[in-house]
Amino acid sequence: SAAFVPVIQAAAFEKAMLGVAKQVDGARDESGKLTATYYQMGEAIQRLGREIPMATNDLANMVTAGARMGVAKDELIDFTRTAAMMASAFELPAGELADQMGKIANLFKIPIPRIGELADSINYLDDSTQSTAPGIIDFLTRTGGVAGAVKITGQEMAALGSTLLALGESSETASTATNAMFQKFAAADKGTKKFKEAMAEIGVSTAAVQKGMQVDAQGTILKIMDAVNKMPAEKRLGVLVDLVG
Repeated sequence: SAAFVPVIQAAAFEKAMLGVAKQVDGARDESGKLTATYYQMGEAIQRLGREIPMATNDLANMVTAGARMGVAKDELIDFTRTAAMMASAFELPAGELADQMGKIANLFKIPIPRIGELADSINYLDDSTQSTAPGIIDFLTRTGGVAGAVKITGQEMAALGSTLLALGESSETASTATNAMFQKFAAADKGTKKFKEAMAEIGVSTAAVQKGMQVDAQGTILKIMDAVNKMPAEKRLGVLVDLVG
């Protein structure tokens, strides 16, 4: 049966390359014929397979996921290399991780050559805090939409997520709370009466918060949290509820 292994692997690779043919720009010509782009991509994936200990069909699936998420053709191999290394390090399904990292790059407007910096930050947080890489990645995919409306980087958002996850929150709860917080602070001037009263109680101006979210969202949130922490212990929870619900 060992003789069949290369045949099975080749068949799996051919099947995975169908996704590449479908998603990568210019992999088929107008008549549907496979092009030089397709074959070059196949060769590049095979070379990557010799560099990274991962099945070439998994790498091809990651290329497909990256292309589907809008990664440019000439950046697909570098993107796949970074995502494959992350998938190995964090023991996550390759295709799913490539999908998530492509989505995160889009949402946080991270240029693909710099996606490795975010990977390093996630790795550092995974190693040095109680939060895990899969939790942080899930948190980033869930909060990226609202992050686009304020001034915050992927690294800053990863650190914020890591802090909430380390408190024992699930990535779903942490992201729901973060989304609500960002939406309320970004439109602080239009807040409810309770929200405005809570802001006045901690001594922070709604106009300053609204402006701050467009300049430095992380710094603005830390400033609000700092003001809340200066309140008497018995008042903190009530103020937080009025601020973020």
